[in-house]
Amino acid sequence: MEEQGDRQALARALERFNSTAEKLLQATNSNTAKIEVNAGGIGVWLAATCCIVVMAVVIVGSVYITREFTRQDVQMQELRDKDSVHDAWIQTLNNNKQDKKR
Repeated sequence: MEEQGDRQALARALERFNSTAEKLLQATNSNTAKIEVNAGGIGVWLAATCCIVVMAVVIVGSVYITREFTRQDVQMQELRDKDSVHDAWIQTLNNNKQDKKR
């Protein structure tokens, strides 16, 4: 009788082993991937807030840089105009000296 109980226990153990082995084979032979993302809570709010802050900094920075480039362009144009006036004045002086020598 004990022998028959051992056989039944062995049969149950083999069935459990077979079912576990089949589950493992099915899991490893699967060609699909399952990705689960449980997003929520403070992490999402923190990431969204950081993105908004970065966007605001980029917008404010681009406005500031545009203003600075415009200001520099105006200053350069003023210097060029002043340089043209000086060149014309020097050219006039040179022409007057040449006229007096003749």
